[in-house]
Amino acid sequence: MSLSQETINDVLSFKDKDGKPLCHRGNPIAEKCCMIILMMGPRRCGKTSVLTSISQCLKNVCAHTNLCVEPRSSAGGITIFKRNNSEPERIASTTKFFNNKRDELKAFADNPSSVLNNFGGNAGIAATSGIMNYDFVISCNNKPASMLLLRFIDVPGEYYLEEEEKVQELVNKSNCIIIAIDTPALMSGKQIIQSKVNHSDEINDYFEKLNINENDNKSRLILFTPLKSEKWFRIDEENKDSKQMDKIKDKIKHYYENTINKLSNNIFKASIAITPVMTIGGVKFFGYSLNKDGKGFALNNNGEPIPTYIKDNQNVGYYPKYCEQPLLYFFSFIDKLLEANQLNPGLWHIIRHAQWYVGLQQIFTNTAKPVYDELKKIISSRIKDEKGFAVISDEQGLLE
Repeated sequence: MSLSQETINDVLSFKDKDGKPLCHRGNPIAEKCCMIILMMGPRRCGKTSVLTSISQCLKNVCAHTNLCVEPRSSAGGITIFKRNNSEPERIASTTKFFNNKRDELKAFADNPSSVLNNFGGNAGIAATSGIMNYDFVISCNNKPASMLLLRFIDVPGEYYLEEEEKVQELVNKSNCIIIAIDTPALMSGKQIIQSKVNHSDEINDYFEKLNINENDNKSRLILFTPLKSEKWFRIDEENKDSKQMDKIKDKIKHYYENTINKLSNNIFKASIAITPVMTIGGVKFFGYSLNKDGKGFALNNNGEPIPTYIKDNQNVGYYPKYCEQPLLYFFSFIDKLLEANQLNPGLWHIIRHAQWYVGLQQIFTNTAKPVYDELKKIISSRIKDEKGFAVISDEQGLLE
């Protein structure tokens, strides 16, 4: 059964089931202050895990500002949409949901080999069963009515080819696309593992077929985000000459070459960057399990090789790092768009067709100005051109 148009409309809707504006802590959220970040990538690569860590890391970065970052408080802050046209499942307590997920990740960081078995041979949180919406709210402590809502939409990997038209609608409506990558598979040195786990060929095929309207001149941000990169970060920290993070960058350019070429062409006009993260921090990839006879890799129920992880020798436990960086790139991207228009109003024609940019200036100069003013304080924390972070396409200079 395929996704219905009604389901897609619900995924993209910023109203509750009664047609009223979404609320956070009793305050309605203006629809024009709601932004969509589409999460793409294979099942079980760690998208839900990194979302849990994003909130943690962003809170740390915002600690010295007047910003408050938290999941949307009302039921529906997390919603699961399935292909059987059933009523969407709305998680009653988003805070409890993420606290539970964080506890799971902490348990994994404390004892990765024993917890691993609970996830069917895949580190982190079990794969999602449908499209999942995660709503986060950024507000000011002293002005709670001034809010910016970030909706992360996590799309199961198999939907790209099975639901091409519906996924394209999500792509078209998104403000930012994060392509999540399983770093252990990327760096395995085995083409069969990289292809089986990351499905880079399928992602390349999807974007090759993506229908781009030549009259749609909107600017876009695309982030390739290697997850579970702890091992390679640590090697570079211990040996400044190893350049492991640069190797990750090179492999992304190689395996996703067709996607990068398609998204950076003159029609799509995407700004593209690589933003690696340490999803858990206290563990690192060790290797792939072998069959009992030692011949070939052991496979899980999905036919994927089973990774093994060990505690990091720094023994820091659950300590995610750099997970805020994709959002800092996004905030910086928006800031540059606004700056470009202020310096050269004629440049606004570049983005005038973008539906999500209609009223962008009003959002950040009126409705959400207090939030925007605080966000500008943390944009400077964005990492550039080091530790594997890199801008690989930016024709309009929106990531400078």
